[in-house]
Order: sequence, then C-alpha cells, then structure tokens
Amino acid sequence: MNFVLKNNVNCDEARMDFVRAKSALYDLDVACRDFLRRVAKVPISFNTAFFYADIRVGGLGMLPLTEEADIWTIARAMQLVDSEEKSVSEVAMAQLEETIRLGYGKREVPFPIPINENLAGSMDKGLGDIRHGGASMNLWFRSRRAAGHLKRIKIDVSGKQYSKIIADDISCISLKAIIGLRTALRRRWTSRLLSSNKGRLQRGLHSAW
Repeated sequence: MNFVLKNNVNCDEARMDFVRAKSALYDLDVACRDFLRRVAKVPISFNTAFFYADIRVGGLGMLPLTEEADIWTIARAMQLVDSEEKSVSEVAMAQLEETIRLGYGKREVPFPIPINENLAGSMDKGLGDIRHGGASMNLWFRSRRAAGHLKRIKIDVSGKQYSKIIADDISCISLKAIIGLRTALRRRWTSRLLSSNKGRLQRGLHSAW
C-alpha cells in the first residue's frame, strides 16, 4: 500500500514539474516578445508571427522557447534510439517499448507495438487513451508530448542506421532533427505572417476602392 501511494506521489510530482517547466517557458516567451516589441517599436496588436517568421520576409527569425524545448526533447530522444553505441540504443528502445506498454495499462497492447505513432504524438491505435505515471513519466513520455504540441510530426524508426523525422514537407534524420524541425516551424510562422500581411493588403485595397 505504501509503495502504491509513493508511486502516486512521484507521478503527481513529475506531472507538476513538467507543467511548471512549460509554464515558465511560456512566461519567458511573453517577456521576450514584450522586450522585442519595445525595441522594434511595434504595437501590442502586431501579429505574433512577426517575432518568429523568417528574416527574409521581415520577421525576426526567432522561435518560441516552448517550441525550442519540444524540438530538443524530440531530438534527444531520437538520437538515443539511433546511438552508435549499441548498448545505448538497445536500452533506449527497450525503455521506449516498456513505456508504451505501461501506458496501455491493462488493455491489450497492439502488435507490433506502435512505436512510430507513439513518438509522433498520434492518437491512433488506442494511443489517445494511454495513461502515463510513475516510471513512465520519462523522456519518452515527454517526447510524445512534445510531438503532440508541435503537431503534424511523423517519425519512422525503421531505418537501418538513422530514424527519420518528418515535419510538414521537411524530412530529416535524427542527427539533423534540430535543424529540420526549426526550419519547419519557422516556415509555419512565416506563412502566418505572410497570410496576415496579405489580408491587411486586401483590406487596404478594398477600402481604397
């Protein structure tokens, strides 16, 4: 009984640590935007995409710290899976599979184990109902959460040497995960800024007529 209670406490503490860390990064993002807004002398109503869009279209070329954290989490997880040290990659994959099994609890685990779907944050194959706690609140849990936050992420660990990470139309191996994911996310912000500017231009032309 004490063991169960201890595990529940550890689970709650892990969840709270995760939430607090994300909340702190969000607060920092807000503070950074406020500072840059004053430096760049842009109004509060200015599109948030301005801070994160590509500099070639007038953005500042940054990324939110919350997204950077997710990128590094995914990259670290995939690099462990693809480690050149066989013992490291084997332990990483074994821990990943065990984390997925624990998430299913008493429910039947699909065969083969949905590793790719889990890492990509998918809700298919019953993954939307999995629950994590205790020992399963680990890097693999955080990596799944990170992929879910970033959205439209696909992961394939079946490669002979390196896993593949796909974000939108950008595909990269695990060694290039940080560069690839940053590029994809910056393109998303750039698209938002361009769409916003196009909308303002159309409204301006309409008013002129």
